[in-house]
Amino acid sequence: MESRTVDLHVHSAWSDGELAPAELVERALGANLAAIALTDHDEVAGAAEAAEAASGRGLEVIGGVELTSYEGTVELHVVGLFVDPGVIAGYLEECKVQRRRRLVRMVERLREQGIAVDADGMLERSGAGSAGRPHLAAEMVRIGAVRNVAEAFKSYIGDSLPAYVPKRMAAPGEAIRVIHEAGGVAVLAHPGVTRHDELIPALADLGLDAIEVYYPRHSEPETAFYGNLARSRGLVAGGGSDFHGGIFGMNEIGKPPVPYSVLEGLREARDRRRGR
Repeated sequence: MESRTVDLHVHSAWSDGELAPAELVERALGANLAAIALTDHDEVAGAAEAAEAASGRGLEVIGGVELTSYEGTVELHVVGLFVDPGVIAGYLEECKVQRRRRLVRMVERLREQGIAVDADGMLERSGAGSAGRPHLAAEMVRIGAVRNVAEAFKSYIGDSLPAYVPKRMAAPGEAIRVIHEAGGVAVLAHPGVTRHDELIPALADLGLDAIEVYYPRHSEPETAFYGNLARSRGLVAGGGSDFHGGIFGMNEIGKPPVPYSVLEGLREARDRRRGR
């Protein structure tokens, strides 16, 4: 049985994670992982920090990103692995501008609900990375408007709730194209959470390279189902923890275990795309 495992979906404080990239490296080393992929939302800057912290310590750091897309009203997340940060930078900068505009609009809607959030202060406290709803939720907790992040999402800023504002409506094909142009491979994130399996064949036709089979919220039957689906469509069976830290504390880094062979399969997919 293969002993080396990897985690190909983790988040840092550069987007909506709790830990700095160097802290993620320490957590990954503590979990005896062979490799991690840092896949922040619309942000690639943390990978260089993580790689520096991991240098010479037996942990490989893969540069990645998580992009949001929509097929009609269905929200789909596409993870890009092995992306060239210089090539994808322009696209991500526009995504971050759109994210910040969205948050400002959500703050305006919260004010209509009697909750006064300081948009400038929130964006400043979110740091240089990609700000999102978790930062707004944390700000709501900080000012005492809600007891915790979960309450903020459940009562105000969750999908279709009073302060919710939709994201930019990029199509899945655009996300896949951008990832491929940056030299990466495109992975459909957590299909068992999205629950729109009927879209996967069309995504494969658009160039999708893999789907997350190993995921903490996939049951054993779901893991088996998505593994069979990946094989039937010629896709790599990817996976990761979607670790964020204490903000969304239900996932632990390195769980479920993802075999090292998964990373090898993704590398082969990358090399085929690059014509090697």
